[in-house]
Amino acid sequence: MGALALSREALAPSATQGTVLAAIANGDIAAGTLLQRSDVGTAAILPDSPLRSVALQPGDVVGLRATGDLAAGEMLTETRVADGDGAPPGYTTMPVTFADAKLAAFLAPGMQLDIVWTPDDLSGQPPQVVARLARVVRLPAADEGRLGPAGGLGVPVLLQVAEADAVGLAAAMGSGSLSILLR
Repeated sequence: MGALALSREALAPSATQGTVLAAIANGDIAAGTLLQRSDVGTAAILPDSPLRSVALQPGDVVGLRATGDLAAGEMLTETRVADGDGAPPGYTTMPVTFADAKLAAFLAPGMQLDIVWTPDDLSGQPPQVVARLARVVRLPAADEGRLGPAGGLGVPVLLQVAEADAVGLAAAMGSGSLSILLR
């Protein structure tokens, strides 16, 4: 961990030999932000650091999107930045509405969860997991999560879900209520 605390500029020229420059966030960056050159800094990673295997080069992250909120100084890896809508390959980003307006208090960007569907009717169909390992991208603003089940609005949360789960999850939103299992 100590290798990341040293910026390229802070290292003496002799200490930079054999190091790899890794991309880091220059400041706090919100989920979904398209990274510009000014958003990206560098940190030197020592030759024997296990972090070398996940480090991205600074030039490789410009034009990608943050998949979750990034803290200043955080190393940018393949799981923290992605092409297009910010979802890694095999995933898509979609808004998912939960009936319980208090749910957002338990969530934070970057958290992973499973989504459980419970049917609205009395068909006897048991609840079932409709999406596994969904990742929270963005939470609603304070005024977005209002009313709840009786009022019909609920809490919209932007999630990354496996493409294979997206259609089933969208259908489940229209035919029952959704709850979560935290990972």
